[in-house]
Amino acid sequence: MNQAPDYSAAYAILKTDTDLEGHGLTFTIGRGNELCLAAIEALAPLVVGRTLESFTEDMSAFWHHVTGDSQLRWVGPEKGVIHLATAAIVNAVWDLYARSEGKPLWKLLVDMSQVIAVLLMAKKFGVPVCPHAGGVGVCEYVQHLSIFDYICIGTTLEDRILEYVDHLHEHSLDPVHIENGCYMPPTAPGYSIEMKPESLEAYEFPNGSVWTERKGSSV
Repeated sequence: MNQAPDYSAAYAILKTDTDLEGHGLTFTIGRGNELCLAAIEALAPLVVGRTLESFTEDMSAFWHHVTGDSQLRWVGPEKGVIHLATAAIVNAVWDLYARSEGKPLWKLLVDMSQVIAVLLMAKKFGVPVCPHAGGVGVCEYVQHLSIFDYICIGTTLEDRILEYVDHLHEHSLDPVHIENGCYMPPTAPGYSIEMKPESLEAYEFPNGSVWTERKGSSV
């Protein structure tokens, strides 16, 4: 399976009436990326026009709000394309929340993310958790979760690893920083997922320069 991946991402930016923005992505391996984009656009009315505080005061209610649309639930809610699109929007809200507080996400996290519930259950039943981080922006995401796990839940490095793949970090404004085989804690506010504007412009499908040049050189 996955014999010819063409790593891609549907990228969401939540803009506010200030300079603050929230960035989120969900990655695919090529065809079908446009389905995730369409699903993000279908979910967008659930967040547009709302205040950040209306989400952050009850993140559980926010999650159920995004996944609970009666019509979109029919093609979801927590599987397939709708789930991937939900990830982009929810992570963009977390990014926006952390930026609004001026903190990297790992410093902001308390007890409001679904991932935290997984970490707590893993702690209760003695199951080590290793977040999958196969590049494509996922390393930038999971570093926050693993740091939070170490500080607040696991409090040990025994049976703990954090994957790293040197893949596509050059497109990130705040890429992971590795020293001596270890992740260094991120310090910039947010979820570390914002992409460089020039990368977004060049790789946007189908009109980015990467695609138009490839089309022009095809036989």
